[in-house]
This record gives sequence, C-alpha cells and structure tokens, in this order.
Amino acid sequence: MAAAVVSTPRPSPASAFELDWLNERRVRAYPRIVVALYVLLIAVWLAPSEGLVDRMKKPIGTDFVAFWTAGALAAHGQAAQVYDVPALHAAERKTVGAEIDAFPFAYPPSLLLVLPALATLPYLVALPLWLLVTYLPFVALVRRAAPHPATLWLTLALPAGYLNVLHGQAGFLVAALMGGALLLLERRPVLAGVLLGILTFKPQLGFLVPIALVADGQWRAVAAAAVTAVVVMLASYVAFGAETWSAFLAGAQAARVHLETGELPWEKMHTVFAGARLIGVGVAGAYALQAAVTLAVAVLVWRAWRLPADPALKSALLVAGAVLAAPYGFEYDLVLLALPIAWLGWHGVRHGFRPGEKVALLMAWLMPFATPGIAAGLGVPLGPIVLGAFLWMIWRRLSSDGAAQPT
Repeated sequence: MAAAVVSTPRPSPASAFELDWLNERRVRAYPRIVVALYVLLIAVWLAPSEGLVDRMKKPIGTDFVAFWTAGALAAHGQAAQVYDVPALHAAERKTVGAEIDAFPFAYPPSLLLVLPALATLPYLVALPLWLLVTYLPFVALVRRAAPHPATLWLTLALPAGYLNVLHGQAGFLVAALMGGALLLLERRPVLAGVLLGILTFKPQLGFLVPIALVADGQWRAVAAAAVTAVVVMLASYVAFGAETWSAFLAGAQAARVHLETGELPWEKMHTVFAGARLIGVGVAGAYALQAAVTLAVAVLVWRAWRLPADPALKSALLVAGAVLAAPYGFEYDLVLLALPIAWLGWHGVRHGFRPGEKVALLMAWLMPFATPGIAAGLGVPLGPIVLGAFLWMIWRRLSSDGAAQPT
C-alpha cells in the first residue's frame, strides 16, 4: 500500500491579510525585541555626544531645548522673547553651549506656566524627568483602556513614543490629558472638563471635543472645560503680559506661512493639508480638502456620540478623528493614536476581530515609522489614507455596536 501523503495547508492570501499569524504569543514577544532595539539605538546615538550636542550637532532631545530655554526666559521676565525666533535661537545656543539650528516654540503662553519649573533643573536632569513624569500617566491610561498583559510592552514599543522621546516633545502629556478626560467623563465630568481645558495648549487637536460633548449632553464637562481654559489663559496673561500673547499670535501667523510654503517638512506630517501640498495641490485647494475632511469627521463624531454605543469606541473615534482633522501635526503627535489603538484592540480581543481591523491597527501603530519615509522617498502621502481607514474601522464597529444596543 502506498504511503499516504499529508500536505500542510498553506494560508490563503485573505488569511495572510487578516494577520492570523499575529497571535498572542507574538504580540507579547515582538514588542520586547523592539524595545531592546530602541535602547540600543539611543545608546549608539548618544555615545559620541559632546556635552548637550549629539553626533548630528543637534541638542540632545532636539525640541526640548526650546521647552527648557522658553522656561528659563519666562522665569527671568522675558517671556515675549520666546516667540522671537532670533532671540530664542540665541538663548538656545547659550543653553547648549554650541552652534545649533533654531528650534521655535510653537505653543501658547499657557504652557509657559509650567516650564519655568523645568528650567530650575540642569538640562540633562530636566529632560528625562519631563519624559518620565508625562509618560507614567500616559502608560497607566493606555493599560486601563486595554487591560491586557501585552499592553505594557506594546506601549513601550510604540514608534510614536520612541520619536517623542528623541524629540523631548509633549506627546505623552497631550495623550494623558485627552485619555484621562475621556476615561473620567462618565464618572467625574467636571474633572474631565478641567483636563480638557488644560489641553487647550494644543488647540489644533481639541476643536472636535466640544462637538462630542454637546452630542452626548455632557454640559458639566463643557462648562468645566470652558472655565478652565479661560482661567489658564488669564493666568498666563497676568503672569507674562499682553505682549507675550501678541508675540505668540504673530508667531502663529509666521508658522502658518512656513506650513504653506513647505519650510515645515510636509513629508513628516500626516495631515490632509500637508499631503495635498506634497503632491502639488495649491494652498487654497489644500485648505479646501482639509476643510472638507475636517467637516466630514466632525459629522461622524456627532453621529457617533449620539449613538448608545460603547463609550470606549466613541472615545476611540473622537481621538482618531481629532488627529485626522488637525491641519498640523508631526510624528510625535501620533502618540495620541495609542488610545484608539488600545480601545479598538481591546474591543476586538473581547468580541472578535472583523475583517481588516488587525491590519488597520498595525498600520496605525507603525505610521510614524512608515509613512514619512514613503512620503519623502516616493512622494506619496499615505498618512491621511491610513488614518482614514483606521477611522472607518472604528466607525464600522461602533455603528453596529450602537445599533445593537437599545436606545
């Protein structure tokens, strides 16, 4: 009798697309490898540094030099000079003791209320402290959004988080405030509103929030957010004077011109406006496309927050929508996507993943590494496309979840 031949079935293309190979064992293992690579890369990068300048003659923590120097200027009664690029550049060179490129400070004076405390510390103490103090609440919130054993390592391995560390940026703080507010909204709406009011130092990410709160009837949160925003603005006005706010508004106009002309690198941005400019669309056309997408996202947020659906899914759609609707944003701003990734991923773990969701989650996670290189090398702005697909996956699950729940 001839021996029977048993063939091993090969996965179908559809199965490969659904990432069936990405099982729990791999989800636990791969992030540990990525974190080890991050540590190695940072060590190799910093090893040849001289003082506060790295091997590329940039300050360690790059953008953090603007944060620390802005705090020092504000502490010495020179807050308006924070928005005078030549004056800030001269102070930054003094901070690191070397010739470096200018790193503008693009945040409103409200953030200057906390930065002088950082400037009381040595630079190389303030930088890791800033990152640690903002990271700890961020990772705690992500773990609460997705209470799975793999969440911690997935968060440690987050590409946007790695870039936020390299740039010494405020991505962890922004995500912690947004995530904290949304997780507290049902139980403690006033505190949630306070956190959202503080978040006005990043205004381009927050204008969809009132739409969601009004749609959900969260009037206490709306009032608390409005009062907090006004108090923070008045506090910065009293502390730093009208001239500082005037300088900030003038600097914002200059930043708009830089965005329109490409002096701010479009390939490093994930917005519809930057993508349109990258492929040759004129300024007016790019603004029109951005406005159309932002309006569509606003309508989607309104509809989502009117549904009797899982609050986590509604929050996921709001945060992902805020990232897509903003006309301005860099790789480190994508730290915010950790929240909708966690909410959608945890919902999928509990209720099963639908077609395309694992791919959308993986692409959203990898975005900060993948899309800028493709935009720079091929001139193809994939960032808005990935964000749009991710947003659609959240809406698809949320709308069916809302339809399944009684009104």
